[in-house]
Amino acid sequence: MKTKGTCLKFVKVKAIDQIPRYLFEQVKPREFDIDKLYEWAPILLNNPMNLFGAFIDKEELVKGVMWSSFNPISNTITVHVISVDRAYHGKGILNEADGILNKFKKKLGADKIIAITNRPSAGKRVGWTQSKSVIMEK
Repeated sequence: MKTKGTCLKFVKVKAIDQIPRYLFEQVKPREFDIDKLYEWAPILLNNPMNLFGAFIDKEELVKGVMWSSFNPISNTITVHVISVDRAYHGKGILNEADGILNKFKKKLGADKIIAITNRPSAGKRVGWTQSKSVIMEK
């Protein structure tokens, strides 16, 4: 699926080593351990309830990553990662990711998509609303 603003194409990945580690490292806040992600990747990549893919350029070099999962109990898609190379920041990657996520939502019949972010204004620019729920930690 080719996206418009960044001229990147979104493709599912077959192996986690196709995705440069720095794309995960730059995610802030990051609610997961990158080494554990790499360890569990074969299971995550083969789970039909996960949407795990890369944004690639014309030369098929990976320039971004998106990972989300579907919870059939809550009928909700949770976005874990949307990360793109700094050269593509501000070029519409969130609009493109939003379109891909909405297709995933429709395919699964999910009720909603949720994401944890420290940049709610970016999400609001693409039509997301701030949840009434608050995340608590200990």
